[in-house]
Amino acid sequence: MKKNVWLAIVGVGVLCIAIFYYMFFIKFWNLSDDGTLTISGKEIPDYSFRSDEHAPWYSERDKIKKVIIEDGVTRIGMGAFSGCSGLKSITIPNSVAEIGSGAFSGCFDLESITIPNSVTDIEDYAFSGCSRLKSVTIPNSVTDIGKGAFNCCGNLTSVEIPESVNGIGEDAFKNCLLLESVHITDIESWCKIDFGYGGNPLFYAKHLYLNGKEIDNLVIPNGVTEIGAYAFSHCSGLTSVTIPESVKEIEGYAFEDCSGLKSVTIPNSVTKIGFGAFSGCSGLKSITIPNSVTEIVGSAFKGCSALTSVTILESVKKIGKNAFKGCSGLKSIIIPNSVKEIGWDAFEDCSGLRSITCEAIRPPKIESDIAYALLYGVEESIPVYVPAESVDVYKKANGWDRFTNIKAIK
Repeated sequence: MKKNVWLAIVGVGVLCIAIFYYMFFIKFWNLSDDGTLTISGKEIPDYSFRSDEHAPWYSERDKIKKVIIEDGVTRIGMGAFSGCSGLKSITIPNSVAEIGSGAFSGCFDLESITIPNSVTDIEDYAFSGCSRLKSVTIPNSVTDIGKGAFNCCGNLTSVEIPESVNGIGEDAFKNCLLLESVHITDIESWCKIDFGYGGNPLFYAKHLYLNGKEIDNLVIPNGVTEIGAYAFSHCSGLTSVTIPESVKEIEGYAFEDCSGLKSVTIPNSVTKIGFGAFSGCSGLKSITIPNSVTEIVGSAFKGCSALTSVTILESVKKIGKNAFKGCSGLKSIIIPNSVKEIGWDAFEDCSGLRSITCEAIRPPKIESDIAYALLYGVEESIPVYVPAESVDVYKKANGWDRFTNIKAIK
């Protein structure tokens, strides 16, 4: 008897949940014979890949060719249409504010999508694996693009990023191998985007367009105070960069692998050049470190193989790890008296070096217990010019003692 009562209570509970579910989430859904799925209600809730938590149309997913979401739906939940491999088109109303994680992941046949101006968030992996998607325009309402949002959209050739976007998550466009162009309307907004690792679509596209015209000579607008991490990373179409006096910081990897970059002007207002900021800029020929910078941080100019001239001013106190590693075109370097410390492998594989001048009376500390950490890949016999009164000190100092031709500055 008690068992039957409990079964009845459970049954009523399940029924109440179902009623609540359809009243407050999906009111109606219907799949017609031509493969059109129509959905109405307030919200399409989250689903998962577990068999007991699939969307109610999941078992019919192979038949779905078109989705019409009616006005009034405010959210497309996690995994809502995941695995609908035959889905070719979808209508999203202006009432939708959020596209959930993996909402359209694995919709292989989806070629285009119009995201309405009501959407503010495109969550993680929302369109991951939409391998036939060729282009996407993200509206000016979107503030965040999640991790892996367009991962493995292998036919995506262009993407437009609006001024409203504040953040693009890690690997948002990973494996978009055919991506050729990124379109923006404002440089200042672009500089402020918080890119996750691998999140910048330029990693694949290489070419950045401002109002329809490709940027080659980049002029950062006056008023910008910070060039964000990864902002122009892998933008090989850049040939020159002009930075205004308003800029205080160039964050990590900001111009990483801009292989076409030949010249950059860094003003005295800049106090920080971030880790790897210009690493891999293989066409960069000369650089002047402004007197506002106190440290050349790790890997800042690593792999700038065409670099032949570096001017380091008296403000610099430390040259970081791998700072000039692989700068094989560098013929000479003058280290000013202000430098107190030089990081591990700072000049490793600078195979073209023919002379080093260090103006410090006291040899700068080499940030390693390994003596060759300063000069690995550099000829030990090149002349190293130091103050006359410090020649013997340098000959005994860790790292410096590997050089066989230490002599007084002329």
